[in-house]
Amino acid sequence: MKKLWNIYQRNSIIQFLISYILVLVVPFLVLSYGFQRSFEIVEEEIKDSHLKMLQHSVNIIDNDLERMESMALQIAQNSAIQSMGRLKKNDKGYIISALQGVNEFYNITQYQSIDLLEEGDLYFPGVDLVLYNRTYYRPEIFGRYLENWGMNLKEWKKTVVAPHIRVPEYGRQGDTIEYRMPFSQYLVGDNEGVLVYRLKNSSLKELLDFQKVYAGEDYAILVFDQDRNLLWSDGDQKAQQLIENAFDAQGYFEKEGQSVIRVTSNKNKWDYVLSVPKKAALLRFEALRNLVFSLSTFAILTGCLVSVLLAVKKGKPINEILGILSSSGNATGSYQNMGEVVTGILQDHENLLSELDMDKTSRKKEFFHDLLKAGFDSENQLRISAQKAEIAMTNTEYFVASFELFSNDDFNDIDGQTLDELRIIIGLIRNRLEELYHDRVWFYKKNYRDTVVIFAVAQDYEEIKRTITDIHDWMIAEYQVNTSWGIGKTCSDLLYLWKSGEEARHALSHADAQNPVVEYDLGLVNDDEFYFPDIAEEKLFVSLKAGHLEEVKEILCILKRENFEKRNVRRSLFIKFNRTLTELLSGFLKQNSSDKDLILWINEIVINPEEGYEEYFHRLEQVCQRICQETGEKKKQQRGIMIENVIDYINTNYMDSGLGLAQVGTVFRVSEGYLSSVFKEQAGINFGEYLEHVRIERGCELLKDSSLTVNEIAGMVGYNSVQSFRRAFKRAKGISPKDARN
Repeated sequence: MKKLWNIYQRNSIIQFLISYILVLVVPFLVLSYGFQRSFEIVEEEIKDSHLKMLQHSVNIIDNDLERMESMALQIAQNSAIQSMGRLKKNDKGYIISALQGVNEFYNITQYQSIDLLEEGDLYFPGVDLVLYNRTYYRPEIFGRYLENWGMNLKEWKKTVVAPHIRVPEYGRQGDTIEYRMPFSQYLVGDNEGVLVYRLKNSSLKELLDFQKVYAGEDYAILVFDQDRNLLWSDGDQKAQQLIENAFDAQGYFEKEGQSVIRVTSNKNKWDYVLSVPKKAALLRFEALRNLVFSLSTFAILTGCLVSVLLAVKKGKPINEILGILSSSGNATGSYQNMGEVVTGILQDHENLLSELDMDKTSRKKEFFHDLLKAGFDSENQLRISAQKAEIAMTNTEYFVASFELFSNDDFNDIDGQTLDELRIIIGLIRNRLEELYHDRVWFYKKNYRDTVVIFAVAQDYEEIKRTITDIHDWMIAEYQVNTSWGIGKTCSDLLYLWKSGEEARHALSHADAQNPVVEYDLGLVNDDEFYFPDIAEEKLFVSLKAGHLEEVKEILCILKRENFEKRNVRRSLFIKFNRTLTELLSGFLKQNSSDKDLILWINEIVINPEEGYEEYFHRLEQVCQRICQETGEKKKQQRGIMIENVIDYINTNYMDSGLGLAQVGTVFRVSEGYLSSVFKEQAGINFGEYLEHVRIERGCELLKDSSLTVNEIAGMVGYNSVQSFRRAFKRAKGISPKDARN
């Protein structure tokens, strides 16, 4: 103790820290006591509120029951109904009385429109008929409806066809509450009719579910008559037993983790009892307590942090900082080196910002390189790369222009001053173009002299061309710098922007002093060449290898349009073009007679050109389709093998609670999205659904072992909590694990 006291005396940081902590803790203890008392008051208010809400629901039910009883009395006293009740089987006027009875019954019922009322029927003993659903039935036929309501004809006759019972009563029939009202014009003798009303279960539950928290919980709703006979129930059987065992308790009480609310009706002395888990019954209270706990925890942590900071500030902060810097090798621990240390930290910070900026520039350059070299295989891949490079390309049309500086100069020998001048000139052109052009424009510098400009088309194409001409004239007038420009055609698909780039490059090669700005057209094409640029050849190769038939067709369409619709190549160039194309296709075909015949089939058109280029490209598409199909089948087979291995892995490791897409994807070295998509495609079921199926089926097997609890089984099949297991089991099997075991 003395040693600790000496440390306290010598270390000012500890002195300040203890002082601040004491100032923080004492008020917090006082507040904690106040919070506890407040929680008790709030909890009592919530319980009282629940009782009032349940009482309100009971009053609504009582009101509907009173209206229903009044309507039943009105029907029993109706002359048409009484006339029907006095008829015997052989009396005349049977049909007219029956129709009048039907109309009067349903007119009165529809006029009242009681939400709690499901439906009703009338039994007339004299004619032995039941009025239901706007028609009459023999009891034997009416028995089919009774079976759907959970009762049989024998039970019905026992409760309804009782000739001497004249008192209206409520009773439980099937799964709902039934109101029966016998009536007769005489005080003695048999009943002339019996009116039966069935209450609507959904309306009962909706009125009693005032908290909207019962779904998925171990709840129970019970209604008892004044003789403690159960009239209606809904919910978990265990919770129902809890209510029945503690029936004598009044108001609000808690038992075995359940909150029980009981209200007695003022009208008919029925008992309405609800039992829900305490966390559901006191949902708002739990939310308030969690909020206060979170805020208190945050306040304590913040107070401790502030205490530490203030203690360090008041107790030799400079020495502490120097000690940390010395231990890291950034300082020697003396005050004289503090300025150098701070300067070094600031310099490191500037270097870090510079590296981040260079990384961003590098990503942009990489994106435009892939865009102009057909480096993207899909629109999704292009979009993701654009997002990483922070480039928003959302227009519908684009085109490429290329410009060159000092086209007549020899750049084999160049000094540093010239390179600096080139960078300045490109910057001037960029600023001028961004000033004149009203939409987005991007620059990609291929080398020190050649620069590619990508335009998002927002105005007339000819107007853009005039803007480029104005920039060329401006550079000559202001800086005496000559530029050459080549302009490609517009493109609506960014995946094929490489074609506009090739056109711009070709147009630039024809620019000279007399025509510094050249737009691509067929007049620039060399008659001794066919159109099949390296980018198109590479793109076709990649698409065939990936099995992307639509991309292959698009490239073939470009080749057909450029060579045969625009250029109308000669036969000799057609032969060269075919040789280049068939050599590429041969690399994908098997070396057997069948595949060799495919190449000969294509060559027939070249040998016999009367068929025309349409047939030629039709055959090309057929061969490419076969290549893509074989590639797709091979990939599908590989995916099928992978999913078989994944299923084996799930069947072996289902008990691991951490098993999921992320873990399995790591094991099989694929992304979560790809694994999810392929699993659904191959197995015909979602990954999560299959995993749950395996776990629930294994859980069913374990439930047969009576020595294992449901809690133990939940852990054995990979669930973190027994609640999660119960919800999943009920979702899959329609019953709880306990019911399944029974």
